[in-house]
Amino acid sequence: MTKETRYGLTSLKRDFPNEEACLQFIFDAQHTRKCSCGGQYRMIKGRKQFQCSKCRFQIAPCANTIFHKSATPLSLWFHSIWIFSNAKSGISALEMQRQLEVTYKCAWRILSRIRKALKQDDTKLKGDVEMDSAY
Repeated sequence: MTKETRYGLTSLKRDFPNEEACLQFIFDAQHTRKCSCGGQYRMIKGRKQFQCSKCRFQIAPCANTIFHKSATPLSLWFHSIWIFSNAKSGISALEMQRQLEVTYKCAWRILSRIRKALKQDDTKLKGDVEMDSAY
């Protein structure tokens, strides 16, 4: 594995050093910077919201996500998602508590929200389904 394809804790800290960088990433993943009125969305200081420079329309990028109504810093959320994705056979809330240095209740809540977001539904495939002869 080459160095360029690795993504470790130092890369995570470099890409998301503070709350603002995390919030910018969430906003850019869901929206564009240009408003339909022609203005630009900019972050409101002291709030987790973006506002248009012309029409003053506000967008909260954390709404309807796993981060919604959470007092936990977004940098801890991103760190916990990184820990969860690197665990081979899952991770317990107690281990997450030790690694993030948060309370057990906070670690359990973060893990339950991540697991709920990744849960697959149990519906069977419908319509034309293609498959090959490999096992």
